[in-house]
Amino acid sequence: MIFDEASQIPTADAVVPISKARQVVVVGDSQQMPPTSFFDRALDTDTPSDDDDIEFESVLQECESLLPMRRLLWHYRSQDERLIAFSNQLFYNGELLTFPSSWAEHPDQGVHLEFVADAVYGRGGSRANPQEAERVVDLLEDELRTDAGTDVAVTAMSTAQGTELQERLNQRAVDSPILQEWIDQGNRVKNLETIQGDECDVMLLSFGYGRDAAGNLHLNFGPLSRQNGYRRLNVAVTRARRKMVLISSVRASEIPLGRLSAGGGQVVRQYLDYAERGPVALLEQLDVSGTSVYESPFEEEVASQLRARGWSVDTQVGVSRYRIDLAVRDPEAEGRYLAAVECDGATYHSAQSARDRDIVRQDVLERLQWKVYRIWSPDWFRNRDGVLEDLEAFLRAQSAADGVDVAESVVEEAASAAPPVADQFVARAPGLPNGTYEYEPHQPRPSAGVLHVHVAELVTSEGPLHRDELFQALRDDLDYGRIGKTIRSRFSRAAAEAVQRDLVVKRDDWYWSPGDEPHDVRVSVGTGDAKRPIEWYAPEELMRAMQIACREAELLPQEELPALTVRLLGQKATRKATNRIASLLPLALEQGYLTSDGVGVRAQQPGA
Repeated sequence: MIFDEASQIPTADAVVPISKARQVVVVGDSQQMPPTSFFDRALDTDTPSDDDDIEFESVLQECESLLPMRRLLWHYRSQDERLIAFSNQLFYNGELLTFPSSWAEHPDQGVHLEFVADAVYGRGGSRANPQEAERVVDLLEDELRTDAGTDVAVTAMSTAQGTELQERLNQRAVDSPILQEWIDQGNRVKNLETIQGDECDVMLLSFGYGRDAAGNLHLNFGPLSRQNGYRRLNVAVTRARRKMVLISSVRASEIPLGRLSAGGGQVVRQYLDYAERGPVALLEQLDVSGTSVYESPFEEEVASQLRARGWSVDTQVGVSRYRIDLAVRDPEAEGRYLAAVECDGATYHSAQSARDRDIVRQDVLERLQWKVYRIWSPDWFRNRDGVLEDLEAFLRAQSAADGVDVAESVVEEAASAAPPVADQFVARAPGLPNGTYEYEPHQPRPSAGVLHVHVAELVTSEGPLHRDELFQALRDDLDYGRIGKTIRSRFSRAAAEAVQRDLVVKRDDWYWSPGDEPHDVRVSVGTGDAKRPIEWYAPEELMRAMQIACREAELLPQEELPALTVRLLGQKATRKATNRIASLLPLALEQGYLTSDGVGVRAQQPGA
């Protein structure tokens, strides 16, 4: 018998299943929601109260003192360490092993406070905060419009505020297709009693409580004010993978610390402070990252050498037991780390297994978009200059490949019109074989306003386009500068939406217009200095080019076809180019582009 989320299972409900089992596994978190009478009350009344639910002992609490226990300490959900740092320090004694983000401050990650001035809490009446609820709906609409593929959840800290939010959301959805789509996908406003076990990319958490119409601030935060109220807060603030936005009409500085009850009320004030000021609010519990903290003289020497060469280096980056030894800041993207430099020092040796030390940890960091460079102390002491040269080459490569323009503009409001259909092919230039046209590099054009619509327009007029070719065109059209992780992710989501809406067709890494027939596709030919990189040609384009080359020569020895095809494309006959053509020859024969008579190959359709 396996109990999951055991902190919410009353002991009485677990006794009979336990008695039937040969073995029992109880899984849960004692710092999360206990069993309560909330749902029973909800069945008995249309307006359940936040103040009258009763807590029960859970089977998890009973078993903690009876059964052997193993704690799972590695935390993977949060893509930004700030999302878990508050709970880790206040509820888990800093024992969770979390991983720092590759950004010191990412504009679209972490914990943020959205302050709503002049909002009124309906104490003694609705017990809701209408102005705050309206702002939450605004933020939800903004998030959905900015990132259509983002999983956004909305949670209220009280039942009354949850009801207010849902009513306003339903009203606004009448005139907002994007909100209506969010509702149609099964999303609803939740409260603290129903959020446990959920995950999302972005969490919008409405505090709800605040000053009444007379300007009085009452410090009764419902179940949150109880001795164990922090458990509800812990559940709510740890659901997001990427970003948590706390919407409140009261700041921590407005709440007199001495008037709060011990336990939950004080923790609520602390979280309001944390959302507004960030990890600095936890200075008493945290050793924050600095620029002169080292675990070994080895790390100190590496950092010193990097700084002497002009790199900005932070040391011991992170807020849990696991820290990045040295993090090199990106000189061209404020707040972003270019790379993590790992030394085989104390953090490395403290890992309990080789798998944790050498495999799992690096995999987790790479999923968080870190570029990891490891320096072994024997290599450093044998050939310090060589290691430094290699490290600097690595850093320069990351700077060139992964730079991010964090000032990117937000995609404008969606338009309902489908993209206009452009001519399928560019006109054939004089002197070029039939079925080809002169390649011209992409010229920036005004954005269509909606990113997935603009993707469809580009593919329709210039496709088929390789993913990188499409992204570079989008970059030029939107004047973004370089393509980094954030921008690449946004372009990927827009392309995926264009595919989902049947505006374009995706075949491997290439995007095609739905009206394009691969067997008849025209092929771009480089003339003069304008050359299309060979890796951007789709396989179908290259097989079509092979077909055109055979048609022009009528019959070609198989070994001569790759070089002749490359020349037809206006490319240099490099080994890379000819090898790619040669690798597609069996597929071209199989799919009917070419035919072989044992002597050579010829076009399957001479008149094409």
